[in-house]
Amino acid sequence: MLKDMGAIFIDRKDFFLELLLEHLEISLVSILIAILLGGLVGILISEFQKTAKPALGVINFLYTIPSISMLDFLIPFSGVGNTTAIIALTVYALLPMVRNTHTGITNVDPSVLEAAKGMGSTKTQILFKIKLPLAMPVFLSLLYLWKRDPRRST
Repeated sequence: MLKDMGAIFIDRKDFFLELLLEHLEISLVSILIAILLGGLVGILISEFQKTAKPALGVINFLYTIPSISMLDFLIPFSGVGNTTAIIALTVYALLPMVRNTHTGITNVDPSVLEAAKGMGSTKTQILFKIKLPLAMPVFLSLLYLWKRDPRRST
């Protein structure tokens, strides 16, 4: 049986290589979308604290939906194919991205922010030159969380 499987893999290696590349493309696209969208949402909810609880609540709710159910729910809207997989993977990648972005930015030391304001920094300068660089270790912890996520099949 194992010899037969090995023979099939060898005979159809082009097919399996094509599937592997398609899988990697779907994964990378969904991760890039989640980084952009999740980072933006995380920054916005950290700047506008009133929206943090509702936004995190919606994202937490979406994260509790099992992946098969999510795919079943999306099929009527986006059909069967790569688009549905990208949407589902993006939704599952949003929670850690938004949560870690929000946590990292809101936990920046207030005295550092006050010093930046005292030196005449604008809100945009404070965000891009102080808050985001100081929150970077929390963002990078996403890599660790992603490796340990029980939803990952590999």
